[in-house]
Amino acid sequence: MVLDPTHHQYCVILAGGTGSRFWPYSRESHPKQFIDFLDTGKSLLQLSYHRYLKHFAKERLLVVSNVDYRTQLSEQLPELPEECLLLEPTHRNTAPAIAYAVRHIYALDPDAVVTVAPCDHLIVAPEEFVELVADGCRLAEKKSGEIVTIGIRPTYPETNYGYIQAVSRDENHTEGAGAQPYEVKTFTEKPNAEMAQVLMDSGEFFWNSGLFIARADTFITELKTHLPELTERLYARDEVWGTAEEESFVSAVLPYSPNISFDYAVMEKAEHVTMLLSDAGWVDLGTWSAIHSMADKDEQGNAVLGKGPKICNSCRNTLVVSEDPDRLIALEGMEDVVVIDHKDVLLVCKINDLDKIKQLIFDAGSIDRKFVE
Repeated sequence: MVLDPTHHQYCVILAGGTGSRFWPYSRESHPKQFIDFLDTGKSLLQLSYHRYLKHFAKERLLVVSNVDYRTQLSEQLPELPEECLLLEPTHRNTAPAIAYAVRHIYALDPDAVVTVAPCDHLIVAPEEFVELVADGCRLAEKKSGEIVTIGIRPTYPETNYGYIQAVSRDENHTEGAGAQPYEVKTFTEKPNAEMAQVLMDSGEFFWNSGLFIARADTFITELKTHLPELTERLYARDEVWGTAEEESFVSAVLPYSPNISFDYAVMEKAEHVTMLLSDAGWVDLGTWSAIHSMADKDEQGNAVLGKGPKICNSCRNTLVVSEDPDRLIALEGMEDVVVIDHKDVLLVCKINDLDKIKQLIFDAGSIDRKFVE
């Protein structure tokens, strides 16, 4: 009998965010992971799930999301086994979500190697990217205590991504030996435009993909070391994990977890981190500007998406999104703006001011909650 070489390899897709930066399309009740932004016929969640099915067995491919999205998850991923869906009772960022998932998996398989992947990435060459993830799984399986991450070679000085500083560990690396490992020196937060250019020109800094691979016990150890205020409560009762009591225990405990990302809590402090480099055409669809960068554009840099009719006269570098076939969006002389028309909200914003969208959401909610829910 030949064992499946991936039989200890698991993948966790993080799909519990609210996607506020894609308002007004992304709302509290229908966030960005359930939306088909680029008219591909699949939502970001569906694209991610089917991408990782190329390597991971269905029974070892899990989705972590919020309990409020149970119905949408069932509708969009009817093939997802019920036992592979982990539902959080509240939104608490990526560190608590990962802590929940890896402890759940560890109870099922103490030898598990876990890939944690965001669901809001667009990959131009998915087969190549998944093969790199497979290399990362094999590396993490061999090196206990190591966290493997994937860095993206920057193609322009992006200010909306974090960066990883890393140098090659093996100058004599040969073709066919798997992906070349890089030693991670530091993680850098989103830079300003000038610093982004400096980082890119250095040749040592790469975009942070937010994808992490490690043995389940390594994730648990790192979380206990760097985020005890989470694990002392969440990991307090070993006997409930992997039993019928697990769900109710997590529902009672997780709301008291700190609201913190895994990058801040662990990755910036972890001492043993290896990076694998990807050139697979990766985009983090985190903002409307990212959608604009990926969409087909005319000679003036204008992109139009959705079924609604649009006119862009004497415009440059604009993004117009509208789905209503009975509502015409007409622009004259606009430059560097996004115009997003969705249901009861029309958003008009300078592309460079999209980081202020959370204030708009707050203001809209103070007028009437229907504009954000």
